[in-house]
Parts: sequence; C-alpha cells; structure tokens
Amino acid sequence: MKGVKKVEKTTTQKHDQRVGVINYLGSCGHIRECFIFTNPDEFMKEVLDSDYYGVPMSVYISEQAWGDSIPKNFMEKLSGCSTHCSIANKKGLSLRITEAEAQRIVTEMKALGNRPNSPNKTHFMVELSEEYLLEHGDTSRLISMLPYKSLYFSSITGQKGIFAFVRQDEPRDKDIRTPSRRDYTR
Repeated sequence: MKGVKKVEKTTTQKHDQRVGVINYLGSCGHIRECFIFTNPDEFMKEVLDSDYYGVPMSVYISEQAWGDSIPKNFMEKLSGCSTHCSIANKKGLSLRITEAEAQRIVTEMKALGNRPNSPNKTHFMVELSEEYLLEHGDTSRLISMLPYKSLYFSSITGQKGIFAFVRQDEPRDKDIRTPSRRDYTR
C-alpha cells in the first residue's frame, strides 16, 4: 500500500519512541512514500542504503534519538547529493507524516481522471492510509493541508476504511497547503 508506512520489528515499542522518518520523493519533488522507524539500526541502514543508491529523500531524525540511539556524526556519512536531513521534535515528525499523507491523497485525486469513482458517481474519493489513521487518529491537521473546499471524510457501507471525498465539480489540480515553518518547531 502506498502512503504512510510504519516500519518496526517488534510491537512492544510505543509511538513516542519513533527515531526517524524517511520521505521518499518522486520526480517532481513531491513525497511519494513515507516510512516511520522505531528501530534506530533499521533506520540508519535504510538511510545509508538509499543514499548510496542516490534515492531522493528527506530524512528527519527525532531530537530524542539524536546523540542517543543515533550517533551525532551520522549525517556526515551521507553524500548529500539526493538527501535532505534534519532533526525534528516530536511535533515536527508528526507534521512530516501528515504532510506525506496529504501529498499522497492530492496525487491520487489528480490521477483519478474525469469520472467520479464514488459508489453513487457524484464524488471523487481516495482511501486514507490505514497506517496513518492508526498512528494519528486526529485528522484535523490533514484536513487543513488538503486544498479542497468540499472535502469530507467518511466510510462506505460494506467497505473497510475511511475515504476522502471531493465533489465532482471541484477542481482537483491544486497542491497541498504546506504548514508554516513555525508549525514544525512548536
């Protein structure tokens, strides 16, 4: 499944123990996939492997893990050619994950063409990532990043999941509303 993916080997680790996030970027610089890591060794290995092969990505290291489970010289090991790396507080990591989910929804809405895909053919719809919903039960920030006036989230009878719906007459060619820089540091 595309979208936000939580990567961890054990299920005993808690949400507060995230060590980092990798946003893989597409050809236009938009977020293609987002991975959340709770295991520092797996996180560092994935970053170094992706950097070695020149995969475009943005890497965010938890400030709690920085200097503790992730060595301070870790960023020096990266080539920097296709990698943006920074340290983020807990709220900053959460915002990056929400931004990745918003980007995925907008990209999929744009790719739907001209025929509404809702059961009654009056709306365009995209399923929200199950991993995102499990990680971030609150969708208010996600709604604020999506550029649609007629947007609403709902389930469909007989189908599993929550979907983003947009009326068929609303243009879907807009990009996400990026949060302000101040939101990442609060």
